[in-house]
Amino acid sequence: MRNAVIDAEHRSNADTLQRIEAAYREKEDLILVGAYQKGTDANVDTAIELRPQVQAFLQQTPETSTPFEATQQQLRGIAAQAVPGRRARA
Repeated sequence: MRNAVIDAEHRSNADTLQRIEAAYREKEDLILVGAYQKGTDANVDTAIELRPQVQAFLQQTPETSTPFEATQQQLRGIAAQAVPGRRARA
Protein backbone atom coordinates (compact mmCIF):
# COMPACT_ATOMS: atom_id res chain seq x y z
CA MET A 1 0.00 0.00 0.00
CA ARG A 2 2.71 2.49 0.89
CA ASN A 3 4.24 2.19 -2.57
CA ALA A 4 0.98 3.40 -4.06
CA VAL A 5 1.01 6.66 -2.09
CA ILE A 6 4.68 7.69 -1.93
CA ASP A 7 7.18 8.54 -4.65
CA ALA A 8 10.39 6.64 -5.41
CA GLU A 9 12.65 9.00 -3.42
CA HIS A 10 10.44 8.77 -0.33
CA ARG A 11 10.35 4.97 -0.66
CA SER A 12 14.15 4.81 -0.97
CA ASN A 13 14.63 7.03 2.08
CA ALA A 14 12.13 5.00 4.12
CA ASP A 15 13.85 1.76 3.07
CA THR A 16 17.19 3.20 4.18
CA LEU A 17 15.75 4.13 7.58
CA GLN A 18 14.32 0.62 7.94
CA ARG A 19 17.72 -0.91 7.10
CA ILE A 20 19.41 1.32 9.69
CA GLU A 21 16.90 0.31 12.35
CA ALA A 22 17.17 -3.39 11.45
CA ALA A 23 20.99 -3.29 11.62
CA TYR A 24 20.85 -1.71 15.07
CA ARG A 25 18.24 -4.14 16.39
CA GLU A 26 20.18 -7.13 15.08
CA LYS A 27 23.18 -6.21 17.26
CA GLU A 28 21.35 -4.34 20.01
CA ASP A 29 22.27 -6.77 22.80
CA LEU A 30 25.96 -6.51 21.97
CA ILE A 31 25.75 -2.73 21.67
CA LEU A 32 23.99 -2.29 25.00
CA VAL A 33 26.48 -4.40 26.95
CA GLY A 34 29.44 -2.77 25.20
CA ALA A 35 30.52 -5.93 23.41
CA TYR A 36 30.01 -4.65 19.86
CA GLN A 37 33.31 -3.62 18.29
CA LYS A 38 33.23 -0.66 15.95
CA GLY A 39 34.38 -1.59 12.47
CA THR A 40 32.88 -5.07 12.57
CA ASP A 41 29.92 -4.09 10.39
CA ALA A 42 29.66 -0.78 8.52
CA ASN A 43 25.85 -0.89 8.59
CA VAL A 44 25.80 -1.30 12.36
CA ASP A 45 28.41 1.44 12.76
CA THR A 46 26.16 3.76 10.76
CA ALA A 47 23.12 2.70 12.76
CA ILE A 48 24.90 3.49 16.04
CA GLU A 49 26.09 6.86 14.76
CA LEU A 50 22.63 7.84 13.53
CA ARG A 51 20.71 6.33 16.47
CA PRO A 52 19.89 9.65 18.17
CA GLN A 53 18.53 11.11 14.93
CA VAL A 54 16.54 7.97 14.09
CA GLN A 55 15.05 7.84 17.59
CA ALA A 56 14.12 11.53 17.49
CA PHE A 57 12.50 11.04 14.08
CA LEU A 58 10.48 8.00 15.15
CA GLN A 59 9.41 9.24 18.58
CA GLN A 60 7.03 12.12 18.02
CA THR A 61 4.61 12.76 20.85
CA PRO A 62 0.87 12.78 20.11
CA GLU A 63 0.76 16.50 20.93
CA THR A 64 3.40 17.31 18.33
CA SER A 65 2.44 18.06 14.76
CA THR A 66 5.07 18.15 12.02
CA PRO A 67 4.21 19.21 8.46
CA PHE A 68 4.65 16.47 5.86
CA GLU A 69 7.35 18.43 4.01
CA ALA A 70 9.38 18.81 7.22
CA THR A 71 9.01 15.10 7.91
CA GLN A 72 10.23 14.26 4.43
CA GLN A 73 13.18 16.61 4.86
CA GLN A 74 14.16 14.95 8.15
CA LEU A 75 13.89 11.50 6.58
CA ARG A 76 15.92 12.66 3.58
CA GLY A 77 18.63 14.03 5.87
CA ILE A 78 18.96 10.80 7.83
CA ALA A 79 19.03 8.70 4.66
CA ALA A 80 21.66 10.98 3.11
CA GLN A 81 23.97 10.41 6.07
CA ALA A 82 23.44 6.65 5.93
CA VAL A 83 24.28 6.22 2.26
CA PRO A 84 27.71 7.38 1.12
CA GLY A 85 27.49 9.57 -1.95
CA ARG A 86 23.83 10.47 -1.46
CA ARG A 87 23.24 14.17 -0.98
CA ALA A 88 20.27 15.54 0.89
CA ARG A 89 18.12 17.91 -1.13
CA ALA A 90 16.64 20.86 0.68
